[in-house]
This record gives sequence, C-alpha cells and structure tokens, in this order.
Amino acid sequence: HKPSKPIEPSASATHGMIDEDVADYLPYLKVRPEVDYIIGHQIDFDAGAMDCMDMNRICTLALSREVWPELDSHKLMAIVFYLDKYKGKEFFQTAHSVRTDILACAFVLEHIIDKLSITSFEELYAASEADRIPKKMTFGMHDGKRPIDVPESYKDWYCGLPDADKYLVIAMGRGK
Repeated sequence: HKPSKPIEPSASATHGMIDEDVADYLPYLKVRPEVDYIIGHQIDFDAGAMDCMDMNRICTLALSREVWPELDSHKLMAIVFYLDKYKGKEFFQTAHSVRTDILACAFVLEHIIDKLSITSFEELYAASEADRIPKKMTFGMHDGKRPIDVPESYKDWYCGLPDADKYLVIAMGRGK
C-alpha cells in the first residue's frame, strides 16, 4: 500500500523502499480490521502507518525486553537468532519483507506466550501494556536512569512535548 505520508529515511534504511517505489500503489483504505487486537514488534510504528493507533496494540518488542532482558539487542531478527539460529538464518534471507516480518513476529510471539504461560489475548494485552512502561531511560542525558528519578524540570519538558510517549510519561509518574 501507499503510505499516507512520505517514507521516512529510517524506514527506507530498514526496508529499502523509497517514495517512488510505492507511487503507483493504492493508498491504505480506511477499513478497520475486524479484530480486537493488533500485534507487532514495535507495534506503534505499524499502527501509526495504518492509522490504527486507537486499537488495542500488543507489542512484542516490549514483551521481549521483559522476557529476555539479558539480550544485547531486542530487534526482531536478533531475537529470532537467539531463539533458533537456523530459523534466524532462514528468515534473514528475506529480512524486512512484510511476509518475513510477520512470520518472525509470530515465531517470537509463540516463545513469549510459552515463556509467560499466557492463556488468553486479554492476558497477553495486559502483559504488553505493563511491559511497555519503561523501567529505565533509553536516550539522552538521563540514559540508564529510572524515569521516576529524572529531575522534575526534565519531566516537565518531556511531558510537554506534543509527541511524548505515553508509556514514558506514566513511568515518570505523570500519567495514567
């Protein structure tokens, strides 16, 4: 599908696609999927592209950080290699294609569900929501600190940003 806005350079670097590649594609249709949840690795990126930010989103990236905190990377393919190096090698041949990303995400999700003994989508969603609240800052001058421990002036600044991450705002003790 044709995105509703220009492709960001970071997305081009990941998928190798530029605006000209999708110029003749049909735009995303405003058809809502008949599902209760959407699932993805860093799901807010995909949900934003599909205009589905109001749907219940389950984030395998957040869940992976909680399930495997010892990993040096929580990128989707890094987790697949960690779980099964042969599956990782298989997926790597077509990494970042939509099909491969879906299969890799499903593979990781199966392991998360098993590791956490999840028995329902409701449990999975609740775990995802809890795990999306960061336990430490991952950027800037306070990298590594607990969000609740950063100075009030920094919290004021960050929470005042129009695109402040709602989960980080919660971790800073400023949201619900």
